[in-house]
Amino acid sequence: MAQDTLVNLHYTPEQFDDTDYYRLLQIMGARSKEDRPVDPAQLYSQLTKG
Repeated sequence: MAQDTLVNLHYTPEQFDDTDYYRLLQIMGARSKEDRPVDPAQLYSQLTKG
């Protein structure tokens, strides 16, 4: 994970050491808006608009 952060997020080693571990996990696991789960009711309303 450290190497991923240093290479892909362009963190310095000091920034990595000072970053909150759980916040960093959130950043590393973030998905693009298109890849996020969708509320079924919202999906249904989008599909039935026509």
